[in-house]
Amino acid sequence: MEGVNYIGGARIGLFNATWPFARLKLNNGVLNLSVLIFKNLSFSKENIISLKRYDGVLSKGIKIIHNVPNYKENIIFWTFSDCENIIKEIEEYFSHVPIG
Repeated sequence: MEGVNYIGGARIGLFNATWPFARLKLNNGVLNLSVLIFKNLSFSKENIISLKRYDGVLSKGIKIIHNVPNYKENIIFWTFSDCENIIKEIEEYFSHVPIG
């Protein structure tokens, strides 16, 4: 399954990009969050501790809780889509990806 591919916005640390300047995509066993030409963050199954719905003041998103030491702690993908469905798709995908 390579079905996760969403356009939205993103917050990485204090940097914030609005819709449509971010993309969340699954490709070859990796979750990629790309923001404009500035940031491209990649998360393997082992890097993702959890995915949580995040409610901002005027927006909703998915917070990526991770263990990548050189990435900012606060990473959120903003979306107009159903956050719970996106999280479910990602979890379903990674349930079929072997560790290592």
